[in-house]
Amino acid sequence: MNPTDRDRVEAFLTQRKPCFSIGTIADLPTEIQVFDPALASKVYLLEDCTSPVVVPAVIDFTEQADAAYQRFAEAGMHLVQSTDAIANWEGITL
Repeated sequence: MNPTDRDRVEAFLTQRKPCFSIGTIADLPTEIQVFDPALASKVYLLEDCTSPVVVPAVIDFTEQADAAYQRFAEAGMHLVQSTDAIANWEGITL
């Protein structure tokens, strides 16, 4: 099915870490810009159900994860919260 046939795409991620930022969803903004930039407005990322990988005194991917989500928003994707009713998501008509 052609992606333009969809009303929206929701992404439910569990972890915010470089492996998700490199090669999975991180490629989405670039691919969308090549295919059809308007598609970015159909992507909704459930932000508050993810957490960065943090190992105290070893590694903390919080900054990288926050930067990735900022890039997604700048590309036109929507960052939504689990507590937001879908009916209230920008661009959604139920």
